[in-house]
Parts: sequence; C-alpha cells; structure tokens
Amino acid sequence: MLSNSRLRIGIVLVIAAAAFALWGSMAPKRGITEGYKAKDLTLNGINGSLILSKQTGGIVVLEFTTTWCGYCEGQLNELAKFHAEYENIIIVSVEIDPRLSAVGFETWVKTKNFDWFVAQSPEAGQDYKISGVPTVLVIDKEGFIRYRGYYTRFDQLKDIVDTYR
Repeated sequence: MLSNSRLRIGIVLVIAAAAFALWGSMAPKRGITEGYKAKDLTLNGINGSLILSKQTGGIVVLEFTTTWCGYCEGQLNELAKFHAEYENIIIVSVEIDPRLSAVGFETWVKTKNFDWFVAQSPEAGQDYKISGVPTVLVIDKEGFIRYRGYYTRFDQLKDIVDTYR
C-alpha cells in the first residue's frame, strides 16, 4: 500500500500532466489553411529578408506566383491597385518556380518595379502545398489565415481585408 505522501505526489503529477496536455491542446496550431495560425516562413528578397511570424499587428496578403503565369500577371495588377489604396497592409509576393535562376528572378523584380516585398522561394511553395498559381492568403493581425484562394480580384480582396481590419 502506498504511503500518504507518495499518493499525494502521484495525484499532483497526474493533475500536472493533465493540465499540461490541456494547455498544449489549446495552443493555436500552425497550418496552411483557413482558421489556422499561418505556418512561419523566412523569406529572402533582393532588398532584405522577412519573417512571416514577425508581421503581427497588421494584416498580411501573401501571394504565391510565378514569372510565366498569365493569371499571376493579372493578380499582380490587382495587388498593385490594392496596395495603392491600402498602403498600411503588408503585401508579400513569393515566386515559387524552382527552375528560375537568381538572375532571372532579379530581372523580373526590376522590370515589375514592385512596391511591396518580393521573394523567391520554391520551398515556401512546398511548405504551403501550393498546387496552382496565383494562390492568395489573407492573414489577420493575430497571424490566423482568414482566406486562401486562387486569383482574387481587387474588390474581393478589399472585402476580405475590411472584414479583419
């Protein structure tokens, strides 16, 4: 038979383990779809780097693209209109074609004259399981993905962002 002190220690350990398990299950899960905290990315662009999880406090529009995609060209035009009206929203475009050279990427960025952060990262496309481009995500101030879709028009993007401002 267990002594009272051993029994008490056992009970305390069981309660502590249960509390730890409950606390762990309540922590937001990271993911790549709506309702999850956005999976973190560290992106390197021509003019520096960006860590996605450090962009809290503001809304982030994350767009996955390629240089050769006609729909992506249209999406970039929609993002340019959006950026002109919503300068305080963080826009991040990620070129994900693994065949594009660093020189090709740099040339593309310079010809497009982006007003927002642009990076090249095929790995980010894999991490987010991108199966079609353009893919657009809207991440709220707390880091939760509130929208994931393909080509997203200016007015649609505006409505989504206004909902979470």
